[in-house]
Amino acid sequence: MKSLFFAATVAVSLIATQACAGTITSELQFGNPSSTGANFTEYKLDSSVPLPLGKGFNLGSELTVKQSDNEGPVTGKLSGRLEYGLSDVVGFKPTIYGEYGNAFAVNHNFSFVGVGAKVSRPLVHNVNVDAGIRRRQDSKSNIDNVENRYNVGVSYDIMKDTKLGLEYYRINGTSTSNVIGIITGRKF
Repeated sequence: MKSLFFAATVAVSLIATQACAGTITSELQFGNPSSTGANFTEYKLDSSVPLPLGKGFNLGSELTVKQSDNEGPVTGKLSGRLEYGLSDVVGFKPTIYGEYGNAFAVNHNFSFVGVGAKVSRPLVHNVNVDAGIRRRQDSKSNIDNVENRYNVGVSYDIMKDTKLGLEYYRINGTSTSNVIGIITGRKF
């Protein structure tokens, strides 16, 4: 049942984004650019579409593919999430969400659950800032698979519905990483 829900979430999010109001974002991430840990490259595709549950509810999905030192095995994560956008507070737009997903790696596949919060705000003409926090954990409460992510970023609206941005992530838990992401996004 979980797999069916998960597959439906991803399919609806990715296909429906083109058909209705929604967003799709792609990101190229470079891990550990300034630390002594193993370097990695990660590719991320994220989508979000409004749900007819009432104002503020969105269905989202995320696909990430990662490779250490540009060689060796490729790992990935696929997740679906339910988001709720809260009312603006002094120009800040907060969003909270819960998610369920699967991580894929050689001899180490597991499902995970997560919760997060993010906030964004227009800064000056076409420039926006954002920040967020997320916790993911193995759905079987295995403390060996934990990810705490903190992020902050800036983006520039190059056209009405298209943005370019930079994001910094600090990730800790099972492992620790510093990550820089280059983002492109499109609203439909």
